[in-house]
Parts: sequence; C-alpha cells; structure tokens
Amino acid sequence: MAEGIEVETGGLAEAAARILAPPGGRRARRAAVRGFLAYLDQSPCRHGCYRSADGQAFLLTLLVPGGTAVLMLSDPGTAPGAHERLLHWWLAAQPAGRFHYLQSLLDPAWEARARLVESAGFRRLTRLVYLERSASYPWVETADPPKVAWVTQAEVGDGPFAATLPETYIESGDCPELTGLRPIESVLASHKAAGPFEGSLWHLLKVEGELAGCLLLSRLPQGTGLEVVYMGLVPRFRGQGWGRALLTRAVLACQVRNLPQLTLVVDARNTAAQRLYRGFGFQPTAERDAYLRFDA
Repeated sequence: MAEGIEVETGGLAEAAARILAPPGGRRARRAAVRGFLAYLDQSPCRHGCYRSADGQAFLLTLLVPGGTAVLMLSDPGTAPGAHERLLHWWLAAQPAGRFHYLQSLLDPAWEARARLVESAGFRRLTRLVYLERSASYPWVETADPPKVAWVTQAEVGDGPFAATLPETYIESGDCPELTGLRPIESVLASHKAAGPFEGSLWHLLKVEGELAGCLLLSRLPQGTGLEVVYMGLVPRFRGQGWGRALLTRAVLACQVRNLPQLTLVVDARNTAAQRLYRGFGFQPTAERDAYLRFDA
C-alpha cells in the first residue's frame, strides 16, 4: 500500500456513513447506511473500502461485472489533499485495460467532489433523474392485446436479448455516448449485476411474432420493489404505445410478487422518455450527475 493509505477491512459502515452524507451533513442517517449495506450484501458486485491513514478520506469501489466500476468518495471538505491522494493512488493501481470505463454518480450539490473527480480525468456526461411510482396506484390496465406475446430470459436464455438490445440502442436518448463501448456480453453481465439476478424478470416483447423491445427488471434491496434496469424498443415499434406496454408489464411483475414500488433512472436529456414516465405516474425522487472516465 502507498504511504498514508489503508485498506479498510472493518469500517465499511463508517465509510458508508461518511460517503452517503447529504449535502452539508457530516454523516448519513442510520437507515440509509443500513439500506446501502444490505444492497452490498446482496449485490454480485465486488466492493473495496479504502481510507487515508488520518481517517479524513474514504473511498468505496464497486467492481461491476462487465468491465466497469463505480467510485464513491466522502466529502473532501477541509481535507482535499487526502482525498486527491487516495483517489489517484487507487487509479494508478489499476492495470491498463481493466475497465471499459469508470463512473462516479454525484449529487449536483457536491461541488467539491465534482472538482475532485474532474482532476482525475472524469468528465460530466449527463444528469440522471431517479423516478418511482406505487405498483398499485394509479391503476393500469394489464390486459395485453391479442397480437402481443412475452418471453423471459428464464425461457430463452441470453441469445435473443443479445440480439435485441443493440437494436434498441439505435437513436436512443439515454446516454448515447455509451453505445458500442462494450461488447454485448459485458452489457448483459452488468445488467445482471444490478441486483440478485432472476431470469423471470427479464422480458422480451413480441408483436405479431417480431421482437419489438425488452424490459430488464431487478429486485430492490430489502424487498421494497423492482427497478427497471433497462427498457427499450426497436425503432420501428416506437411511437405506437409499446413503451406503456413495457411499463405495464413492470407494474404487473411487482403486483404478482407483492412488491409495492417500481423505480427507474432516466437521462435528463431524454425528454420523450420523461414524458412517458411522468404520464405513467412516476414521480422524481432524486438527481445525480454522472461523471465518467473512459481511458481507464
């Protein structure tokens, strides 16, 4: 280890409390820390916890299957030097080509953390809007038209998803800069790592026998609901109401599992998707700025 840097083996809760602290606060609430630790316990992502020897700087890393990583830092506050040394040490220790890209998701109010990651070669990609809705209200009509069929990953495996997802990326409004950066096998691996993977929660939409779109769902920690990890339509099926069909399927998946909540994240630049989600009863809960480093 570099001088002044320690691997934190027993202080994960302290690191999470410092890293998740709200803007202007020193520590996160205990419930937020418990929820995050539960997420780590269920996640297939490997995590690392590091701190400066003086205890002023904390870094958590989530290594996501598929060749990406998420970096989470405590507030530099009065110790910007300790944070900078910790971040640059970790980056320098990574073998060349280990990651397709690195990311850090920051509250827009965390200006000091934004300056810190920018000093390490990250650049702001976009703002992400976090949305959620009840799975029971407002009510949605769950009956499918006769020409619709659904199949799941548990039934057909990865192959049809690997074929359909790249088509849904064409002229996509959600983080188009990421299209083509990873092979589709890595993309599927990262989506599976969003939570405990269940093939029955990955759906393909077929319209008159043609693959029209996909809906990838994952369970939220502590049984609070489902997350729409990804949904997309093949271009020729857009603008025909099939986006609502995908969201209806997601609500139904919550209902049959007695899960109360459905959540998702959207690129703030994707105004068409935001109109769809707001019209479907989703309400915003948070925003984060996505910073990425592509040359990792």
